[in-house]
Amino acid sequence: MKYKIKKPFIKFIGEDSWISISFFPNTINASNDKILKFESGKNDVSYADTLSDEADFLRSIETGKPSLEPLEVGNNVYMLTMMGLIATELGYEVTWDQKAGRFVNDNAADAMLTRPFREKWMDKNVVNLMNKFQQFDLE
Repeated sequence: MKYKIKKPFIKFIGEDSWISISFFPNTINASNDKILKFESGKNDVSYADTLSDEADFLRSIETGKPSLEPLEVGNNVYMLTMMGLIATELGYEVTWDQKAGRFVNDNAADAMLTRPFREKWMDKNVVNLMNKFQQFDLE
């Protein structure tokens, strides 16, 4: 089973309404127009001038100051997304063992967690090193 969406988006669903943000092009839709007209008050936190994830991460490295989103949170979001994609690609529900960092009794899903790095994108020595460290035994 292949799953394909026409354009990437994220949707937040609340008790009474939802808001959906699409990328490429950037569009925002909501179940209630009132949500789109919201203006923050003086005591509200605004993220309007927040750097992109990538720029914030690089700023954190350059300055030594914490990023807006801790690395662990970003990794968890990434892994959750990957688990969904892997389950969709396989066509069945998967179970993740957080402690082991693997799927439970699912070699096919585990095999999809990594793929070899290609020299086209990195130095050959770095590729060999990265490939060495991402190898694991499939039972």
